[in-house]
Parts: sequence; C-alpha cells; structure tokens
Amino acid sequence: VNYLMQDLNLYQEMPSNHLGVLDMGGASTQVIYLPKIPPQTDFSGFIYNQRLLLPYTKSYQGYGVNQAELALQKT
Repeated sequence: VNYLMQDLNLYQEMPSNHLGVLDMGGASTQVIYLPKIPPQTDFSGFIYNQRLLLPYTKSYQGYGVNQAELALQKT
C-alpha cells in the first residue's frame, strides 16, 4: 500500500505519510504500521532503500471473518 502511494521511494529519508494495514483473514486479523517512535522491544525490521524500518506488527488469533460469523451464530 505504501509503495503504491509512493511513500517508500528512493528520495525520502523516511516515509512521511505511511499507512497502516489491517488484513482480516478467516481465523485471524493482522495489523501492521510504522510507528513514529521505534518499539522498545526486540522487533525484527527490514532494510528498504538502504534504511532500516521497524514496523509494529501483530496477529490477533480468533478475530477473523469466519470466527466472527461463528460468534454471531452462537448469539
């Protein structure tokens, strides 16, 4: 998404208007975004255009589309 929005390009020092992404699968939901202040924990980052990016990423098990439908059916 950020690549398509041209927020990750060769001429910027750091992404400025980056977007976070929510991905809702069947059994889980994933969240990823680039925080303004890097996390204080052991996060694995990646190198893009010769700079280290440290995104926040979290997977929420049991919060996907299929799981939500099952919960609604039980009520």
